[in-house]
Amino acid sequence: MYLQCVFIVTICLCGVYNIRLCPTGGWFYHGHCYDFHNESYATFTQAQERCVRDGGNLVHVNNAEENAFLVEHVKHLRPINSWWIGLWYKDTEGEFSWIDDQSYITYQDFSAHQPDDHGSQHNEDCVLIWHKANWTWNDAKCSSQYHFVCEKGSVTDLVG
Repeated sequence: MYLQCVFIVTICLCGVYNIRLCPTGGWFYHGHCYDFHNESYATFTQAQERCVRDGGNLVHVNNAEENAFLVEHVKHLRPINSWWIGLWYKDTEGEFSWIDDQSYITYQDFSAHQPDDHGSQHNEDCVLIWHKANWTWNDAKCSSQYHFVCEKGSVTDLVG
């Protein structure tokens, strides 16, 4: 009897709120689907290739609200790991851009004293959400392996 009641409530809510479902089972947020890849580790390039193969890109963080959404999810999925986002130095050292559209950052949440490019070594060209600094951003070597978040704009309406 309990399961039947839950099912009826779920159908009613879907009709009222026009709930959307992400095709890959990811999380829907503000018109985009987010896939949190916590099953394996990847370099920045491998992570982006996986996101593209799945129809998206590494996540492009537009504002503090979206960043808070991401942080809440990664904290609960893998609380002692860091996560790639789609920010990197592509051409010019010190000028980060987003991998999906090559735009420069308008919002950022770097940790104190970051990005630092690891002192004078100039080899930290990719950005992650860093678990060691209260889930703020840090630059890291692109060849390092971390979990990653993909973002897609396409969704499927569950209720027409």
